[in-house]
Amino acid sequence: MERKRAVAAIVENDEKFLLGKKRSDSTGMLSGEWHIPGETVEGEESDQEAIARGIQEEAGIAVKMVRFICSHQTSKGTLVNWYFCKAGGTNLIVGSDLEEVRWATLSEVLALSGKTARSLWPKEIQEMFGEGKK
Repeated sequence: MERKRAVAAIVENDEKFLLGKKRSDSTGMLSGEWHIPGETVEGEESDQEAIARGIQEEAGIAVKMVRFICSHQTSKGTLVNWYFCKAGGTNLIVGSDLEEVRWATLSEVLALSGKTARSLWPKEIQEMFGEGKK
């Protein structure tokens, strides 16, 4: 059996970052929490295709993948690849399994993201958003 793969996108536009708030009635572990968007890679999709599909479904915008940041494995064995992306537009349209989407400043990302969501961030992402700094 092939290992499950996922992608997460740090989507930036004019020094603000895309956040999504998972639907409160969701049965997932991030229910009601703000988080950095991510997507499960389906079938033969490339990471780039999964990010493009996921961000379009969740926020209604196109993105351009700029660079790979890091990878980590979740406690359930899913390989997650993190990418820095540029937004192809700013007009967000909430969709998919979210109840809200928004642009947030660097400090707002940390303040808004839920504790569960932040606990899933690899070290490189924690450092990017200042997690653990006072």
